[in-house]
Amino acid sequence: MTAREAVMQAYLELGMTREDAELRGKYADGVIPDAVPFTDCPVKPGHERELVDYLKQLFRYMDAHPTGHPVLVEKTKWQNAPARINAAGSGADTP
Repeated sequence: MTAREAVMQAYLELGMTREDAELRGKYADGVIPDAVPFTDCPVKPGHERELVDYLKQLFRYMDAHPTGHPVLVEKTKWQNAPARINAAGSGADTP
């Protein structure tokens, strides 16, 4: 599973249609262009469910607090996500 697939799965489990989930992914690519290279990176084996659950929690928070995104991003700094994504498939954790 890639990071992009994990995001799509989280959106689907939250009740979003596949089309809407794909549109949100494309929107995120435009808003955070530096993250695009990491979207095709594989999630470490065995951490897929943990990452999907984390993303669902994150998306719920973002929906409930529309103006809280900058605080949330600053607070988590993404490296604190419970599951790591292999950078470019190298097996190394992202910074």
